[in-house]
Amino acid sequence: MTPMELIKVIKLHQAYLEPGPGGIRANLAMTVLQGSSLPGINLQGATLAGANLSDCDLSDSNLSKVDAFGASFARSDLTKVDFTGADLRGADFRGAKLRHTILAHADMRRGTLLNSDGTDVRVLHAMLDDADLEEADLSYSELEGVGLSGANLANTNCEGARMNGCDLSDVKFANANLKGASFSGSNLSGANLAGADLRNADLEMADLSDSTLSDADLTGANLDGANIEGAETSGTRLTRSAGDFGERIQNALMSHQKWVNSSGIKGERCILANENLRHIDLTGMVLDGADLKGSDLSGAKLRRTRFVMADLSGTDLSHTDLGQSALNGANLRGANLTCADLSDATFTAVELLNSENKPTGRFWSANLTAADLTDAILWRAELSTTNMLGAFMEGTDFSGADLSQAKYDEDDLEDAVTDGAKLPERSTA
Repeated sequence: MTPMELIKVIKLHQAYLEPGPGGIRANLAMTVLQGSSLPGINLQGATLAGANLSDCDLSDSNLSKVDAFGASFARSDLTKVDFTGADLRGADFRGAKLRHTILAHADMRRGTLLNSDGTDVRVLHAMLDDADLEEADLSYSELEGVGLSGANLANTNCEGARMNGCDLSDVKFANANLKGASFSGSNLSGANLAGADLRNADLEMADLSDSTLSDADLTGANLDGANIEGAETSGTRLTRSAGDFGERIQNALMSHQKWVNSSGIKGERCILANENLRHIDLTGMVLDGADLKGSDLSGAKLRRTRFVMADLSGTDLSHTDLGQSALNGANLRGANLTCADLSDATFTAVELLNSENKPTGRFWSANLTAADLTDAILWRAELSTTNMLGAFMEGTDFSGADLSQAKYDEDDLEDAVTDGAKLPERSTA
């Protein structure tokens, strides 16, 4: 197509968009326009299927509702282009500049080319590898199966977008709005999601290994089967309500509340040993006497939760918030408490009662033997009489804690912080 022919098509399309008679909708299907400079052009609703628009300047253009099935925009400047509601299935955006671009409600799923008899010829996947989409609007867009490896989507609005089965490895999603977005089965390995809003996002079976999730908000997100091995999660809000863990676990927790409130007459004791309860939010719950041994509670929110006389032996409580929790008489032998926040928690001994519910004068101490407290925070924690023999305490912060009468090896406390802590009196003899 010559430049004059293109100008004529564009003029007729402008008339088509105006109210009244005249004008023809632009049909640029399969047209080669590579390298054209067309900033600010209005091709709303035009047919661009299979067109070659690579290396073009289309900045500030209106391409909303276009049919660009299988079109190529590779390496083009698409800054501030409006693609709202466009059909972009199988389109190629590799290396394109899409800053501040609007892709809201666009369809970028894979597309299938058909013969005249309706049989498949080949499947086309939209490609956005290494594209620059910073501050673009992709809200509620259809991006299933799209290749976005290495793309820059920092500060984008992807609320409600469907990105299931996508290659999102090494993508930059820093500070992006990903609320309610779907990433089921997607590859997000090495992705930068620092500060991203992932509330209620679906990350089922997603690969988040070695990703950066620091300061991201994953409240209510579905992480069933997700791989977060090696991910950076400092400052991450990863909690999930008990309602996200299935009927069996919900029933066990509710029945336990009845068991506690009725002193064992109603309900049943909670037995959830060796369960995957990662990032669960049990804030303020009463789990006295519960059996949670061997379970994975890493990253859980357990602030002000009661675990009096509970069995937490061998549990993974790393990176949990256990601040102000009651762990009196609890069994935490061999538990992993690395980087846990246990500030103002209580571990004091519990007086045992007889069958008539009367005090026996005998006390049951909390058990932290062989527990890993590396880099845990125990500011002002009440640990008097607690058995901590064999516990790992490198970098543990006991500032202001009460360790009087606690049992531990002095050598184990050498690499811990004890500023202002109350320590047992040692014989100088």
